[in-house]
Amino acid sequence: MENILPILIGAALVLAGPIVIVYSRRNIRAAKASAHWPTLPGEIKHSEIEEFGPHPVSYTCDILYEYQHNGIKYESDRVSFFGIFTLEESKSFTQQFTVDSRPFVYYNPDNPAFSVLVPGVYGKNRSHGIAVGVLIILAGIAVIARALN
Repeated sequence: MENILPILIGAALVLAGPIVIVYSRRNIRAAKASAHWPTLPGEIKHSEIEEFGPHPVSYTCDILYEYQHNGIKYESDRVSFFGIFTLEESKSFTQQFTVDSRPFVYYNPDNPAFSVLVPGVYGKNRSHGIAVGVLIILAGIAVIARALN
């Protein structure tokens, strides 16, 4: 019975992996669809680069924007569907989307609260979520196998 905790942890990982994969695939489909979404004028309220993580440091853009659809005001901070960027990409976005600038906002016609500034599948890290999901599953299997030996 002392092996029950590793088996439970391994099982949780095996179950979590497919969730990560499904979320990533859904994100890729939405990113592709966003290239065809209608646009509205928006206004940038906040724009800066954020760094996180240990070395090597990763970057993201902290950009807040507003837009209106049918008289309802919405706020979002989604720049693109894949939000981890290189420092150069982050600088480019924060220079493009400066405070008080008025970019077009691509919004989901079925859910106007869901929007993005950079539509489509952007960046190199778009398939990382699927790879992470597979690695989580494999780690779960390894934990279970080790606990059973």
